[in-house]
This record gives sequence, structure tokens and C-alpha cells, in this order.
Amino acid sequence: MKKVLAFTAFFVCFVVSVVAVYWKPIMSVMRGPKPGAIFQQKLVESGKTRVRVLALREEGGFMPALNGAYYKFEVSAESSVKWKEVMTARHDDPIPIPENWVGIGGPNSIVIFMNYEYAVSLDGGETWKRHSLWDTYPKGDECLYNCIRTMEIRPDGKGTAVLDLVSGLDDQVTHIETTDFGGHWTDASRHQ
Repeated sequence: MKKVLAFTAFFVCFVVSVVAVYWKPIMSVMRGPKPGAIFQQKLVESGKTRVRVLALREEGGFMPALNGAYYKFEVSAESSVKWKEVMTARHDDPIPIPENWVGIGGPNSIVIFMNYEYAVSLDGGETWKRHSLWDTYPKGDECLYNCIRTMEIRPDGKGTAVLDLVSGLDDQVTHIETTDFGGHWTDASRHQ
């Protein structure tokens, strides 16, 4: 009986000491990944509106060596120092910010996009409508990381986008169009 108690006491002390030493890494894994330090930023100006994209290293998570990055899209008036977040998207790899993630379709028409997500403003960045191609395009489930190559939405609601879809084993480039400010998309080839 004394051996069982001694072993139990040793085991409890061992577990407590391991948890005490590794508490911070254990909690980091339990909390999951989160945005960390900025490693790149880009600024695009459209009239009196500025759009800023911040690339943030991913911190925490189960395997920090495989962390990706978060990309935060923010908007500000030309004369303001305050920034308002429009959307944040995550990528498996910390890639550089492409030049075309912000599209200008007119003096007040702005679209931002990444992966399969996008947001549209028709009033120069005051208000935004956020969408996912998974919801607005019938083949949206074939749209993964960096799916949207280009996107433009004009003030009349019409717009076009070029997608790089994953369809079976082959990737395919698809041209799509909208007439309702990106609320729904159809294949552009159907109308030609």
C-alpha cells in the first residue's frame, strides 16, 4: 500500500511540475492561433478613401513552425488617423501582399478580396457588404486559397471576376460576372 501511495504522490508531483514548466506553451495551443506582429503593409488610395492591408504573422497554434498569416483590410478617410477594420482573412502561408487585392471600380466603388472572400463598398468606404464565393457562386466550393485573381464591381452593380478554381485534378480559370454588386455570380461564358 505504501508503494502505491508513493507512486501516486510521485506521479502527481511529476504531472504538476510538467504542467508548471510547460503552462504557457500548453495554453498557447489551447487558445489556438491568432494574429501577431506585422510583417508587411500596403496602402491604396481611391479619391478620399484609403485602404490599408496589414500582413500579420500567425502566432500560437499546435505547430508554430507551420504557422501562416492573417491579412487585415482596413479603411480610413483621407484626412483621418483612425482606421476601421473591414475584414480579416487567413492564409496557410505568410505570402507577400499582391498588388491587386484592392480593386477600384469608380470614384466610390471599392472591392477588396482574398482567397474566396470579398467585401464591396459603393460609398467610398463608409459601409461595406462582406461576401464569400462559397455562398454567392454555385461552384464556390471549388474556390480555395488565392482563388480570386481579379475582381471589379462598378457603381451600376455590374462586375467581373477571374477565378482560379480547383476542379478535380486540374485547375481551371473561370470568368464570372455579377449584376447585383456581387450578391450573386454566374459564369460569364454563358452570356457570350
